[in-house]
Amino acid sequence: ENVKPTLTAEAARSGYLVAVVVGNRAEASMWKVFVRRSGSEARQEAASATGKSADIRIAPAAAGQAEKIELTVRLYKNNQPYGQESDSVYLTIAP
Repeated sequence: ENVKPTLTAEAARSGYLVAVVVGNRAEASMWKVFVRRSGSEARQEAASATGKSADIRIAPAAAGQAEKIELTVRLYKNNQPYGQESDSVYLTIAP
């Protein structure tokens, strides 16, 4: 598939909260946000949603510490991966 979602994300000033907006969803029925922590190769699913936007809470690796993360989005259609993965967005989340 040639569909590639766009990802816009903005970290809240506190609370490990991130506002996510996903564009270019085409026929996708849902999407999942994946997070990779600084210094790690492993990715974890952080949230799934339908529609254009969602507020998600990222569980910190170390409570009370700010943390740099990488976010990507993957579209799904009929519970199957759909299109390409989004480009990465890098943020710092804070307690």
